[in-house]
Amino acid sequence: KAVAEEEGSQAGPMVRFVNAIADDIRDDYPDVAIETLAYQYTRKPPKSMRPRPNVIIRLCTIECSFSEPLDSGYPPNRAFKEDIEGWARVCDRLWIWDYTTSFAHYLTPFPNLRILDDNIRFFIKNHVRGIFEEDAYQSPGSELAPLIGYMMAKFLWNPDYDENRAMDEFLQAVYGAAGRPIRRYIDLIHDQ
Repeated sequence: KAVAEEEGSQAGPMVRFVNAIADDIRDDYPDVAIETLAYQYTRKPPKSMRPRPNVIIRLCTIECSFSEPLDSGYPPNRAFKEDIEGWARVCDRLWIWDYTTSFAHYLTPFPNLRILDDNIRFFIKNHVRGIFEEDAYQSPGSELAPLIGYMMAKFLWNPDYDENRAMDEFLQAVYGAAGRPIRRYIDLIHDQ
């Protein structure tokens, strides 16, 4: 508790604990890194404590709004923006666990296709070195999952890849002429 109060964050005790493990294995396993999650109550970075060079902090987006880009200034995302910027200042190995589906309703529309590339560029801008995009892997046939997977792969390979080009490529290749009405449906749910 004293470490958390001193650090102004519940991440302080977590980083202290992970650093102790990282220090203990560093000499015996110089190529091994210890990973921990900055998730919910540990998402806010500590004020002065720094993760060791062999520690990976994986920051999670679970509390964010996925209808707006993470750096748009949209109120639900402001705290996350501050947290990623804070971790980027104190951590050399910052990774992301990003959520890209509705875990409550896999089949319902989840209009986030227009922000996938924005968020990946935002992560890179904040010195993120590893990105895990969690989609509806356990729900085959979930809402546009193959399209989302294709688009995320394109953006992870090239963050400047055009989102419209990626979407249209997939729709044409998979659905042929039926891709045009599907694209109109996608635009409709995103515009609303």
